[in-house]
Amino acid sequence: EISLGLVGSEMCIRDRFQPDALSVVSLSAALLAENEDALVGDVVNRGDPYRGEMIFRRQELACASCHAIGPAGPRIGPDLVAVGSAAPPQYMVESILEPDAAIAEHYENRLFTLLDGSVRMGVIAFQNEQQTVIRDSGQGGQEVTLDATNIHRAQVMPSLMPADLADQLKDRQEFLDLSLIHISEPTRPRLI
Repeated sequence: EISLGLVGSEMCIRDRFQPDALSVVSLSAALLAENEDALVGDVVNRGDPYRGEMIFRRQELACASCHAIGPAGPRIGPDLVAVGSAAPPQYMVESILEPDAAIAEHYENRLFTLLDGSVRMGVIAFQNEQQTVIRDSGQGGQEVTLDATNIHRAQVMPSLMPADLADQLKDRQEFLDLSLIHISEPTRPRLI
């Protein structure tokens, strides 16, 4: 058998193919099919937060476009150190595999259609009867003030995090590493 380099897994190449169609099963589908408790256990026991940070910072994944790690980074999505201090590892596993299942409070993305027909999308940072301040996702989280009288419609949108994020990873080990990045702020020097 040829191994896919999957630490802690009995999965081999033949397991990555559906027997009937011989089509490749996505990494996301394979991970979702696993026992969730066992997957979370592998994240905790076999994931490496330092490798996870290197994966997090890969430009093609765009994680650092929305998430901060501690004091560094944008605030469109939750700060991953804050998530790590408040949520169990299972939350990060679920968030990567099914980002719309549980969007962190105060990070619900909204699309605002303005009276002039233009649109803005972002997370509400502040709101009262006169104005809504959003962290505009199209401007890297920059705060933009919308006059309440100019808002025609506001609608909740799905998470900006791609549902197929795990499919952009090389293998299961990268998933384990990326899922562990939130546990605590790394004590080694930053990889910036």
